[in-house]
Amino acid sequence: MTTDHRYWVHVPAQYTESEAAALMVFQDGWLYLDPEGEIRAGVVFDDLIERGEMPVTIGVFVDPAQDRNLEYDAADRGAAGEAPADLPARGDARPRLGPGPKLVRRQPARRAALADRGYDFRLTIGDGGHDLRHTGDVLPDALRWLWRR
Repeated sequence: MTTDHRYWVHVPAQYTESEAAALMVFQDGWLYLDPEGEIRAGVVFDDLIERGEMPVTIGVFVDPAQDRNLEYDAADRGAAGEAPADLPARGDARPRLGPGPKLVRRQPARRAALADRGYDFRLTIGDGGHDLRHTGDVLPDALRWLWRR
């Protein structure tokens, strides 16, 4: 079985075949690349590369698989992971918050597992939630941090 995907490749103006370029791959491709959208990753790449804040980087932007002929009756599908709330399904395995937040508040503060293992990481938390505006707001700083020298 094959799966079809739409994709776009962003090659910055500074790219030359004589020097190797960095590569970044984005899922949900057009949402990240759309120059009129909230993230505009190609524009962000171009600006940061021009200012020397990230290396010349080719971006590959891949959309999810194209629609298939699937059953739309909720009784005939299952979901695991974080499925959209408007996709009810039999055997729905989406996580539930339950008592988790209360337990976290009662526990003593701990260092992050990544820090304990010595990983170089950065956690950015904002008030935008899991949305495109928040992603667009933090992308330039995230790329600067990723490519810092």
